[in-house]
Amino acid sequence: MTDQQETGGERELIRIEAGPYTEELKNFIFRELPRDAASRIDWRPERSYAPGLAREPVTTAITFFTNVNLFEANATATIAVAAIISITGIIKHWMNLNAARMRESDTINLALKHPELQKYLFDELGNFEKVLIENEDKPTPPKE
Repeated sequence: MTDQQETGGERELIRIEAGPYTEELKNFIFRELPRDAASRIDWRPERSYAPGLAREPVTTAITFFTNVNLFEANATATIAVAAIISITGIIKHWMNLNAARMRESDTINLALKHPELQKYLFDELGNFEKVLIENEDKPTPPKE
């Protein structure tokens, strides 16, 4: 497997862990994505039970991936790059709207599945104190 974790027609894009804002951010991303982009992107939740809450699990992280089929495999890389750029812009917009209401201890952790785009992500989101961008090897700290 490569860093992109390709399986069949799927290609992982980005993992987002946003604490109590994970579900809200996921919904915001899908509301803001253009319809054609949203039709080629799907997500998988990571859920756990939070102490003191009801017996329902909460979404603690989400992984976005392309859902193209094998016949469209040649277009997967292009779709993945375009999707990451779109999702990054939407996260930036969400941060501009919501950063002030986040608690001091809250962070948005982004694990990028495309290390070649890490610089782009850092350029777009690195100014936010609460955003931590990681790749498989090492985290990139936010800008001071």
